[in-house]
Amino acid sequence: MEASTLERLQCLFCHGNLSVQNTTLLCASCATRYPLINGTPMFCESKSVKQSLNEADPLIFKLKIAFKKYDRLYYILAKIAGALFVGSKTGVEACADLPKTAFIVNLGSGPKSLGAHIINVDAYPYANVAVCADATHLPFRDGSVDAIICECMLEHVTQPEQVIKEIARVITPGGLVYTSVPFMDPYHASPDDYTRWTMSGVRTLFNDFEQQELAVGWGPTSSLIAVLSHWLGLMLSFGNAGLQQALALFFMVCLSPFKILDFALKYPKMAPNIATGFYFIGLRK
Repeated sequence: MEASTLERLQCLFCHGNLSVQNTTLLCASCATRYPLINGTPMFCESKSVKQSLNEADPLIFKLKIAFKKYDRLYYILAKIAGALFVGSKTGVEACADLPKTAFIVNLGSGPKSLGAHIINVDAYPYANVAVCADATHLPFRDGSVDAIICECMLEHVTQPEQVIKEIARVITPGGLVYTSVPFMDPYHASPDDYTRWTMSGVRTLFNDFEQQELAVGWGPTSSLIAVLSHWLGLMLSFGNAGLQQALALFFMVCLSPFKILDFALKYPKMAPNIATGFYFIGLRK
């Protein structure tokens, strides 16, 4: 484990200092031990994503599990079948001007690595995850993180407001947060799916942060294609859930070239009313 990461971690129960002791992290104050599995500290119960299989999204969820073992291929396929990002900045680009010594966390990372200088944190022990933890109860010290990237994750937790409180707690004053959330986007389990936000809802959710940028991340055409693909799948599947999802994926891939229209359609004033989702950049007040 990197020393820069260890010095920012604390015990979940007493907030004491942690040290590496063989295959565990040991709290110096209350003697709580956290397992180290292949060098990754486990601050939440180790579990397999397969244990969370969602009956409402069976085929697509199984495909996600299978392809996430091959992260580069997974994200290529996700770009083809999923919504097209047409925003001005990604999370990495938003953090580009930070000092090289900045401590940056990719919260809810999955297996995707954004760079060697960015620490992956997720509730599941995917490849590339440096700290396994529940986003509603992070093991980082108050004000110890310079920036947090949280992409396409908040809709998949039951307590997004608590996650934002934890982000605000661990991030340093003036620290940067980058997040992306869905609006007009069909149900998609990872491992479940709970919430959507309007642009006003995003502002309210991040009222502890000074807004730097809030814009359409995925445009209206992606919304149209996603809903139309699922509608066609529903109409042509005759009640078969697996066939419905297979057809929806087929139509999303076939119609994906039209998503390029969103590079122009993200600009009209009313575009946020039917956008697939938004991204937000803010500084901790």
